[in-house]
Amino acid sequence: NRIFDNLFVSVGGGVNLLGEGKSKTEVGTRFGLDINFGKWYSPYFGNRIGIMGTELNAMVKEVRHRLTGEPDQFGNYSFESKFYYAHADFLWNATNTIGGYKRERVWNVSPYGHFGVAQGFYMDGTTYKREYAYGIGLLNSVKLLDRASIFADVRVTTMSGRFVRNPNVLPFITTVLFG
Repeated sequence: NRIFDNLFVSVGGGVNLLGEGKSKTEVGTRFGLDINFGKWYSPYFGNRIGIMGTELNAMVKEVRHRLTGEPDQFGNYSFESKFYYAHADFLWNATNTIGGYKRERVWNVSPYGHFGVAQGFYMDGTTYKREYAYGIGLLNSVKLLDRASIFADVRVTTMSGRFVRNPNVLPFITTVLFG
């Protein structure tokens, strides 16, 4: 496998849902975009690096600068921000591992682990928080042509509660992308 063999680029769009573990918060969905560049080192293992961007919307407890509106029945205030996640993913092609590599195979399932840095911005563009993030995902790809595929990618990302200004929760972002 030479250095420029089995490279790929993927672009996907979809939705993100921000959750906060045990807290009684309302969460909102937002459109997200993910751009990746990767390489399969064998029919079984590969990696990719990428950046995901989206907007987040949640209700948080703290009464602080840039929280908007009146509190809901739980005392939560609206929190909206922009979110970027620079990540590295380690891909395992489970289909090839279990069923053996077949060049003519059309569908592949590849679970993966990922880690990176999440950067949050207020809606006016000023930075509010940077945290390490990590999680798992499942990439499903369907080959259309020899060098073109479509995919569905489901990912869960978590980070410190400081990212959503509440250190008592474990926030997670569920992302569903198609490309």
